[in-house]
Amino acid sequence: MFARLADDVDELALCGDVVDYGLPAEAEILLQELSPVLKKSIPILAVFGNHEFESGKADQVHKILTSGGITVLDGGACEIKGIGFAGIKGFSGGFGERVLEPWGETVIKRFVHEAVDEALNWNPL
Repeated sequence: MFARLADDVDELALCGDVVDYGLPAEAEILLQELSPVLKKSIPILAVFGNHEFESGKADQVHKILTSGGITVLDGGACEIKGIGFAGIKGFSGGFGERVLEPWGETVIKRFVHEAVDEALNWNPL
C-alpha cells in the first residue's frame, strides 16, 4: 500500500493509532512498511493516539519513528508547502454543556485535571 502511495502523495499524515499496542517492535515494522515513502523523501507526520501509550513505551516509539525520518507532532506544529499541521491529542473532558467537571470522586478530579493540562499543553509554532 505504501509503495503505491509513494507515487501519488506529496506528504503523508498518520493520525493516531499508528501502532497497535505501543511496542517499539511495532514502530520498527511501521518504518519498514513506510520505506518506499521515506526513500522518496516525502514528508511524513504522525500524531499519537491512545494505542501508542498502551505499553508505557511511547517515548521509545517516538524515538524510533523520529530517528527513521517521521516528524511526530506532540503539542507542536509545522508547515509543509503552505499547509499548517498541528499535533495535539484528543480531549476526553468534553465540551460546552457536556464538559466533565472536576467534582466528586478523586479519580474523576485527577482525570479532568490531566485532560485540561494536556489540552493546555498545545504550543503552536
